[in-house]
Amino acid sequence: MAGLFRLFALAGPDDKGLAKQLGKLAERIGWNEILQISGIVLVALVLGWAFKRLVLVRFQRMAERTDNDVDDRLVYFLSRFYKGLIVFAVAVVVLRILKIELTPLLAGAGIIGIGIAYGAKDVIGNFLAGVFLLLDRPIKRGDRILIESIGRDWGSWGDVVDVGLRSTTVKNTDGVYVTYPNAKLAESIIRNFSPTDDPMRFRVRVLVSYDEDVERALELMADVAKAEPGVLDKPAPYALLRSLYRQSSSRPYDGALLELRCFVEDIRVRTKLRSKLLLAVKAAFEEHDIGFADHRLNVASTRDADEDG
Repeated sequence: MAGLFRLFALAGPDDKGLAKQLGKLAERIGWNEILQISGIVLVALVLGWAFKRLVLVRFQRMAERTDNDVDDRLVYFLSRFYKGLIVFAVAVVVLRILKIELTPLLAGAGIIGIGIAYGAKDVIGNFLAGVFLLLDRPIKRGDRILIESIGRDWGSWGDVVDVGLRSTTVKNTDGVYVTYPNAKLAESIIRNFSPTDDPMRFRVRVLVSYDEDVERALELMADVAKAEPGVLDKPAPYALLRSLYRQSSSRPYDGALLELRCFVEDIRVRTKLRSKLLLAVKAAFEEHDIGFADHRLNVASTRDADEDG
């Protein structure tokens, strides 16, 4: 090690300042210092392994047996940060062994840190947002979430794969892995469909003509939902009249909007279940001669308009 630093000391004239500093550092390093540093690194590796095996694993087992979410957050936070703390502690001890003053280094690091913080504010923002996500845990691995659009970026509907310090990865329903910077994610509205054990409701809407028997149509929709195995019996599904539409510039049709409300245990099945229910509702309406609302287009001739004027 000392020989390597002496080679740096023999560098060209452009590197005299650095070579001189390295030469002074080489004079301080002997076999005693090398053995001490090697011992410190070995002890750090053993401590890291012991902390993971004896502390984190036990905490994780204890957290799995409790209903409280606080211990889960603590275990996840420690698993992310203990390596960095060990590396920092080893660096401080090594500097002390080499008899390097920490005060000038800390002062210089503070000045450099200001420049780095300004240049890497996005990275720091993502890091801090990641820390809050790990501590607060509004989402965790395996959660089914809906992320609203973030500025010009697309939102996502899928499962959380990983929550890191810089970014969060979501596998959407198309099987695509989407990575969101944590700072952007912190600005978005996130709907989490996983934390509760209560049944979740979803809706199926159809528009029927005013000429049809609306009450009969509601009964048919409820019967269709009750016959579907994927829909829960409790709470029972039900149908209702949602709204009455009149033809306008934005809605070129008249009709009664009917809504079927069903409950499921896993929200992940709602898209497939909605498709099955729509097909069954269509078949039931056709069987009982109930028609859907039709698109209407009113055409007036210019001549008739002139005569009326």
